[in-house]
Amino acid sequence: MSVLMSLREKAWVHMPDPLAAIPFEEMAAMQRLREIIDQSKLLQFLNQRHQTEKGERFVCVDERLISQQYPGQDPLAGCLTKIDAFIYVYDGITGPQVPTVKSRGDLRQYLGEVGFRHMLLELEKGCKIHRLCSENLRDDWVVIEPISQKPTIEARKEAFAMHARAKEVFQQIAQRISSEIASSDADTPHVYKDAFQFACEMKAALEPLAAMGRRIRGRQ
Repeated sequence: MSVLMSLREKAWVHMPDPLAAIPFEEMAAMQRLREIIDQSKLLQFLNQRHQTEKGERFVCVDERLISQQYPGQDPLAGCLTKIDAFIYVYDGITGPQVPTVKSRGDLRQYLGEVGFRHMLLELEKGCKIHRLCSENLRDDWVVIEPISQKPTIEARKEAFAMHARAKEVFQQIAQRISSEIASSDADTPHVYKDAFQFACEMKAALEPLAAMGRRIRGRQ
């Protein structure tokens, strides 16, 4: 009997608390980010791969793919949503990349073809996790969030895993696109301007979320 009681006490000690509430400003900031990301038609292709003569590579975000999602539209003329303009432009800037060993804390891993795709997909996943957490607030029951498979109080922390790094990365990406625009001899295509504006908007949207994430993930 004493052993059973001890096991029950241990289980109770390690039982996570339910997630009963999320501050309004946090939900509003995450909603803003989600609205920016949800405009994409190209995000769904960022993790798709195909075989080439040089091995397996990511599907290129080229004119063929653009024409499938934006029939009859000229991608250079500003017809894409800002996020898709960014994906189109930055995928062209980075080009095919051979995956390298990731180093924790090194933001350069997110500046190439593999990294920027992973970053966008992780931000999208974080938005989905946070939305599911906010839709399942309970003060009397521990809810398991289905994407992370974690209790909502822990899943909420996971939703903020990428924001601080992504804010810094988008600042660097905006500078890189700006340099590409400045170095061009011809008139800058509208799609480059949209891509630059998207990177700036993402940095601004991620600024409050990065600060919130540091506080939330720092709590034990």
